[in-house]
Amino acid sequence: MKFREILNSDEFILFDGGMGTLLQGQGLPPGEMPEIFALCKPEVIVNAHLAYVQAGSKVITTNTFGANRFKLPSKYNVFEVNKKMALLAKKAVQGKALVAGSVGPTGKMLRPLGDVDFEELVDAFEEQIRGLVAGGVDLILGETHFDLAEARAVVVAARRVDASFPIGISMTFEGNTSLTGTTPTGFVLTMLNMNVDFIAINCSLGPKELLPIVQEMLEVSSTPILVEPNAGLPVLEDGKTVFKLEPEPFAFQMLEFAKMGVKCLGGCCGTTPQHIASLRELLSSLKFQKNSAHTSFALTSRSKYVFFGFEHKPVLIGERINPTGKKILTEELQSGNLHYALELGEEQLEAGAKVLDVNVGAPLVKEDKILPRLGFELVKRFDPILCFDSTNFLAIEKSLQIYPGSPLINSISGEKGRLEKLGPLCRDYGAPFILLPLEGKKLPVTSKERIAIIEKMIKKCLDLGISKRLILIDALALTVSSKPEAAKACLEVIKYCTRQGFPTTLGLSNISFGLPARELINSTFLAMAIANGLSSCIVNPNSSKILEIFYTTNLLLNKDKQAKEFVNVFSNWQVGESRVEKKISKQRIISNAKDAVIAGDKEKLIEILKREIEHKSGFALLNEELIPGITEVGEKYEKREYFLPQLLLSAEAMQEGVAFLEPWLKKESGRRGPKIVMATVEGDIHDIGKNIVCLMLKNHGFEVIDLGKDVPATKIVEVAKREKAKIIGLSALMTTTMVRMEDTIKLVKEQNLDCKVIVGGAVVTQAFAKKIGADGYSEDAVAAVKLVKELITNAKEEAFN
Repeated sequence: MKFREILNSDEFILFDGGMGTLLQGQGLPPGEMPEIFALCKPEVIVNAHLAYVQAGSKVITTNTFGANRFKLPSKYNVFEVNKKMALLAKKAVQGKALVAGSVGPTGKMLRPLGDVDFEELVDAFEEQIRGLVAGGVDLILGETHFDLAEARAVVVAARRVDASFPIGISMTFEGNTSLTGTTPTGFVLTMLNMNVDFIAINCSLGPKELLPIVQEMLEVSSTPILVEPNAGLPVLEDGKTVFKLEPEPFAFQMLEFAKMGVKCLGGCCGTTPQHIASLRELLSSLKFQKNSAHTSFALTSRSKYVFFGFEHKPVLIGERINPTGKKILTEELQSGNLHYALELGEEQLEAGAKVLDVNVGAPLVKEDKILPRLGFELVKRFDPILCFDSTNFLAIEKSLQIYPGSPLINSISGEKGRLEKLGPLCRDYGAPFILLPLEGKKLPVTSKERIAIIEKMIKKCLDLGISKRLILIDALALTVSSKPEAAKACLEVIKYCTRQGFPTTLGLSNISFGLPARELINSTFLAMAIANGLSSCIVNPNSSKILEIFYTTNLLLNKDKQAKEFVNVFSNWQVGESRVEKKISKQRIISNAKDAVIAGDKEKLIEILKREIEHKSGFALLNEELIPGITEVGEKYEKREYFLPQLLLSAEAMQEGVAFLEPWLKKESGRRGPKIVMATVEGDIHDIGKNIVCLMLKNHGFEVIDLGKDVPATKIVEVAKREKAKIIGLSALMTTTMVRMEDTIKLVKEQNLDCKVIVGGAVVTQAFAKKIGADGYSEDAVAAVKLVKELITNAKEEAFN
């Protein structure tokens, strides 16, 4: 029995349920890693797997969720632990079910959000996956990932171990996005580009709460979906975390997913073999109906996505980050200065470009260093969708490693060996690319010549295992001044590609080279090309004529519903005007320290502070500029205008600003903000959320004492007492460790400390916080700052009264 065979069959596939609940019943101590517990008691894990097989699971998951080098204590061999857990699972199923190797998150975040590189993550996952494969697993399942970049790293690692091995990736969502801002649609599109076998969602919520997220995924996924909810939301009873959704109602709620077209079903936290057995019974009378969603060619960033195709609006790809003909940009790139390139990027995004073409090819520029570095800075500041434009293989490879989604690669031609070298790289990283119909030294002037090259290159792509969905075809705009038939041939290629289901692009300015009134020629040709099916265009987005064509063709081709966009842009248009009255936001102007914090621009912030400190006090700058700036960032985060990457960028800028002002602040006053002790509770080794809260609290003037992770309640209270802390902040990510929060609260009350305790974490709820007697609960870093300010203000008022 092979996984892909049953995945393509007309039957549902039942995965298993939660493991923690079963192991806790068999003596797993709170906070201990299930992997280490199972090494000491292998019979317990075998029996747990066997119980799920007997309940009807066709796929059971190895007990290796946290078995990576970042989470396992150093004395354990990652390869051997994973191999051992896989062998135990195979022993349990005895050929009656398949075994999925579980690969959970590392607890680390990629730069600039964290302190690890993409290759470090890939190496860690590769080490783990090699152990799983050696133990005989049938497929790999990346579980509960909350950052798109890390999910990509799992796929890349699995492909390095065995490119033919089945793999599925699951993300967990908070509301309608992941922790770092990825939507369900963006996640699905990225994984489709990586050609995974199935796409999954698990944890965080119960079946009812997951319904709208799964519906969104089904609308764009042509690949099978796995859904594994929790047994409802956790509650605290008798000092234990429990999930109250019983097997039968759980199964009835899961039935809705089956009817929607979900192929694979299972459970996460709180679910048991009884939940799976109930689900199996209900599914026995239902026939699987394959989901019929079809998705177009798409590019993604961490929080954005854009579709290409005649049924969608044409995509404007900004061409201006290119040193050709730009002396200042060339000189800056040669010196390693990225300031002007970043300005060009922001300017084009503000003008309406959906994708930025990034080219640093110039004499004396080390592309393999500058291209990924520029891509990193653009992603860090703006989260744009990028197109990496280079003939340097190493520069492209390094750029794919720093990018957190599916970028575009410009381009792969028919030049000997280029497709064979670059194609597999795009395939493995899920990077769509521009197919350029050029081979040899002769230009293919006629459409017949171009189409022949296109067909030959597509066949080669398919032979290399490259999916059709990664191919964007350049129709090849040659100049009409020397090739009069070039424009007509280009239109014929566009029509041909559209009929074949391939999206198209072209470098528009080539068509008018050497002629007067170039903008007139370009805009007229663009209108003709769009009418013939053109999907995208590499242009200068600041051209009024080009924008006029984009808005007008969208209207006439029914891609602007109720003409809303057209009316908005042209409402004040006058006959004879040569410019569009663009109602596009102007380029962000950073005129003060507050603006710099909101933009997350550290360099500009320090530059402004150096100037302002000459005639303003340090406290005035802190209270009137920096803190209002970071407060506005928090408001944008709450409105979902900003996501975690932007929040962290602004927080880091704020931190640098405070550090710069510190000598003046100390000179002006010895005052410090109230002390706050922060810790991840005993047994829990996750600290991402806690670290973000610490950073935000420091930015608002609080003195934060960070005790780290896996901290006993006695130590937390001891430090709080010694430091006279006003607040204790506790974090937990695991249902098995969240109960340890109550230990600290009890100790605080027993010792009668004048100290408030707040709690938070992915599994923690307001109800849970109230149950254990916490003084407050926050769902994220921004809410934590508000809560702390409120508690301290209330405490001051109580003391005054």
